[in-house]
Amino acid sequence: MELGIVAAIVGALLGAGGKTVYDQQQKAAGKQKAQNDLAEAEKKADRLIQKAKDEADELERDRRRELKKVEDRLADREVTLDRKLDELDKRSE
Repeated sequence: MELGIVAAIVGALLGAGGKTVYDQQQKAAGKQKAQNDLAEAEKKADRLIQKAKDEADELERDRRRELKKVEDRLADREVTLDRKLDELDKRSE
């Protein structure tokens, strides 16, 4: 009988110890998964930020190209108008 009680106590202690070890392993695994998820989220955020910067740079380049085209057209018109004005001045002389 005493042997059965001792065996029950030892079994209970081993069960509690095993449960504690299992819980610690689960906690460590959960912590590692959370760290991995956080690292992946940070990488994704960095990629999205870089993509947004690249798109903004491209839009800026497009805007500058369009502005240059407008400036060139205006310069051409100015030259044309100057030429026509010179012709009118010559005719009126």
